[in-house]
Amino acid sequence: MIPSNIKLEHIESAIKEIDDKGIRKGRHSSTYDVIYNDNAYPPKLIVSIANRFANGEELDPNLFNGGIGTDCFNILEKNGFKIEKKMQNNNIKDAILEIIEINKIVSKNGMHLLNTLSEVKAAPYSKLIKPLRKSFTEKYGLSPNLLKIYLKKVLMILN
Repeated sequence: MIPSNIKLEHIESAIKEIDDKGIRKGRHSSTYDVIYNDNAYPPKLIVSIANRFANGEELDPNLFNGGIGTDCFNILEKNGFKIEKKMQNNNIKDAILEIIEINKIVSKNGMHLLNTLSEVKAAPYSKLIKPLRKSFTEKYGLSPNLLKIYLKKVLMILN
């Protein structure tokens, strides 16, 4: 069981440690990631480390479950963290290619693209882009706005 005294500052300290030291071998997530500052983190690793900051010892990941509706995810969500289903490696290339096609349509139709598709400002957006974004989300289970995360995953695979 996960102690209930794990707070936001403990979780943020755990994320900072992961940023500083990297994700430990064998501790990558299998199905879900915590999305924080455009980076993806393994939920169980975060909670394991956060417990050390809250209670002095790291939790053994074999002693608690991750996934929707579990104590692990509930603590993260209660503290405002977004959890997304991971994209499988074989879908990342297809997703990136589809995002490129969406951006070509944005460019071709004279829509101004700022940092993300959610910032597209033009009348044709609702007619042209919104259905493409909806289709993308249904197909991949994630928003196309997470392009940075997809690209980072591709770079990790290539390195």
